[in-house]
Amino acid sequence: MSDPAELRRQALLDLERRTYAGSQTYLPCWLGIAAGTGLIHTELLITVVVASMFVITAVARTILHRRFAALVAGHAVLAGVLFRSLLLAGCAQFGAVVAAALVWPPLRPAELMVALIGLVVCTAATIALSLDPWCRFGLPVAMCGPVVVVLPLPQAHTQMISWFLLPLYCLYLLVTSRYVRDDYWDAARAGLLLRQRAVELERLSVTDPLTQISNRLAFDRRLEQEWARAVRERQPLSLLILDVDHFKRLNDAYGHPVGDRCLVQLAATLAANVYRSVDLVARYGGEEFIVLLPDTQAEDATVVAERLRSAVAALVIDHDGVRVGITCSIGTATVLPRPDGDPSSHAIAVADQALYRAKAAGRDRVVTGEADRKILAE
Repeated sequence: MSDPAELRRQALLDLERRTYAGSQTYLPCWLGIAAGTGLIHTELLITVVVASMFVITAVARTILHRRFAALVAGHAVLAGVLFRSLLLAGCAQFGAVVAAALVWPPLRPAELMVALIGLVVCTAATIALSLDPWCRFGLPVAMCGPVVVVLPLPQAHTQMISWFLLPLYCLYLLVTSRYVRDDYWDAARAGLLLRQRAVELERLSVTDPLTQISNRLAFDRRLEQEWARAVRERQPLSLLILDVDHFKRLNDAYGHPVGDRCLVQLAATLAANVYRSVDLVARYGGEEFIVLLPDTQAEDATVVAERLRSAVAALVIDHDGVRVGITCSIGTATVLPRPDGDPSSHAIAVADQALYRAKAAGRDRVVTGEADRKILAE
């Protein structure tokens, strides 16, 4: 399922990005109008006052823009209020200039230009920002509201048809913006669902379906990373390979469901007894498990292995009132990786050979593998 809160946060970030560049165009548009109509020469004070109004809004939007992502992450509601307030304030300012040009003689030369630019800005902004209801309904109101107020005034140089065209224009905006809104939210939900499914598929690809711990693919990836890090930092790396003793006999005696339950409880026990977050427990195949211990000396690896062996030996599987106990054998290997040394497969082979020696020696024990003496000596 999609996360509504995450979708709203992403939509808010999209809205702010879409509007930031537009919020910086009010001042250039006004200066162009003032220069083109001669207001900059005939009404310099008015030109400066209106320009100052747009400068204040632009500066406020710039400050908000630089901190918006962090504000959304920490206080999404506050971020939304500040953003929408500044956005609608900027539109209302331009709408007020349009309305003033209709009724105030000093601004009469700019009437046509500010009206045309106001319509373009209102149309583009409403459609582009229609994903948010405050913007979809608020922008036409903020931009056209001042004009509606002055239309009935006798000073307004408008024809009666304006009374009909303006409502039709706003209705058109609401109808067309609805489709843009629906398309955006459909795409946003689909995108979020795809991302969530990708994350889940990645998790499933590196998780053993029975035991819910890491699988061999996850182990191989992590081993490659830790091996490269150990080479760079010249740190030892240890491996433990663990195998359940007489697992086939247990399956034959009690059935595969009990064997599966045994593996599940065994995996949980191993994970609970490996304390460092950098260590990794994975199912290596069948009844074999492997433990990766970065930056761990041979003696410390043996301590961890003995702790795991004891924890497994204490496990009891309840089957129809019969208490079934299990044991395991563990082989360890510790190497000091280096660029021209043996590959990581050598460490696995050393631990695997130690595991077989543990089984040959009677099982339920830990055997330390013979690591590469030359590498460790250096």
